[in-house]
Amino acid sequence: TVSVLYWRGKMLQFVDPHFHIFDVTQGAYLEGCLFKPDGDGTYGRERYEKAMREAGVGLLGGVFVECASVCYPGKSGEVMNKGTCLEEVAWVRKELGQGYVIVANCCLEVGREGVEEWIAAVKKIGGRSVRGVREILNYNPSYPRVGQELMDDPSWVEGLQVIAEHGMSFDLQLNPHQLQKAYHLFKSHPMPVILNHIGSPTPEHLTSPTYWSDLTQFASLPHAYIKISMLSKLTKDLPTLKPHILRIISIFTPQRSMFASNHPVDQYELGVSLADTISAYKIIVQDLPEVDRVRLFRGTAEEVYGVAERKLDPQPQP
Repeated sequence: TVSVLYWRGKMLQFVDPHFHIFDVTQGAYLEGCLFKPDGDGTYGRERYEKAMREAGVGLLGGVFVECASVCYPGKSGEVMNKGTCLEEVAWVRKELGQGYVIVANCCLEVGREGVEEWIAAVKKIGGRSVRGVREILNYNPSYPRVGQELMDDPSWVEGLQVIAEHGMSFDLQLNPHQLQKAYHLFKSHPMPVILNHIGSPTPEHLTSPTYWSDLTQFASLPHAYIKISMLSKLTKDLPTLKPHILRIISIFTPQRSMFASNHPVDQYELGVSLADTISAYKIIVQDLPEVDRVRLFRGTAEEVYGVAERKLDPQPQP
């Protein structure tokens, strides 16, 4: 039987639904906000693809996820939407090629009119490559730009409705205690919603019945998906998370679950290499049917984000 999961018998075929590239050098749009992998503040497509090859991955495509919403806490949503958010899309669109799409940052709290203006501008810059939006919502404990529970802000909810009307998805990054609120919000907004980083749990959450019941409730939404990623915040020994990850996959089903690299954050900020992350994913699901593993490593991401395959390098270098 010919495997549809591996290329040339050894290269894992992978659509990566969550990675970052950026340029923090010489006055670029994110100067001073992010880290410099190996001391070099320009982390572009070539470095990302090289890291994937070295990790034994045959990369079919991927989803760039915005970095802007962790930056510039002193800037208003209006200023961000007209500046940094668009500048990021412009740089990323130029840097990436076929097989990649973009989840951009938009500050939805600017309300209907402001979000409509952002959509008009981002379409001119990013075209159809911009498939969705992420605005980080982690509140209490909070990310730098999050000064309130945004899901309680009527203007933010109005902005969410606008991106739904334009057929965009929403990448949802929050804390576990916000899951119930998100369930009720997205129950009334039936748009594709992708939970990032398994809901940002701590090790304590993994033994909490509340985390699992709230996660199960959120998964009951037929338009809810989950990214299995950023596991290195829980432990450096990722295979030990196998029972928890298999439970998550069972709750959402493989049809609405996907592995993601979160590269280069996990490797350079959290201390687990890309190769070890990919290896752990393979170990965790090694006993699942291949059809399910294909969904987890590529099928779900292709479907949710509409990622078209890029051509595999005919001579990948390990």
